[in-house]
Amino acid sequence: MGSSQGSLDISTDEHDSDNAVLDRVIAHPISKPAQASWDSTISHEDLQKFLEGSRPSDMDDKWLCETFGPNREGEYLVHFTRTWTSFTIIAIRVQAELNEDCEPLPDKPVRVHEILWETDREKYNSSDSTSESMKEMARNLAKGLVQVKLPDSD
Repeated sequence: MGSSQGSLDISTDEHDSDNAVLDRVIAHPISKPAQASWDSTISHEDLQKFLEGSRPSDMDDKWLCETFGPNREGEYLVHFTRTWTSFTIIAIRVQAELNEDCEPLPDKPVRVHEILWETDREKYNSSDSTSESMKEMARNLAKGLVQVKLPDSD
């Protein structure tokens, strides 16, 4: 479920609105981002799982995963978004080597190089939003939503 986003800033592109929440959740960008480096890699197969993303199966699902990109440098932005509020709480920036058709090369690892998270307490009220706690949260969401095991930093 990849969508193009030119510069891959921390905002999401606008989607056509749809009345069915389960069909498409319109994500709001991270308004007050904090960020930290994350020096690690994932496999091409894991990138494909991020690109497929996750959609809520019913109204009780709390999170979704949606990926935007790549830009010209092969960067993708993976969003973890609250379904009820449509606020993106965490985004991770990953980078792949691309072929001439702008497709990721399957025999090359994908670099995880940054995590961004929402610090606006009106959108996500967490007393423990350190880079390590947010990385742990991203690991749990990635594993639960799209079966990707995000490693610790190298």
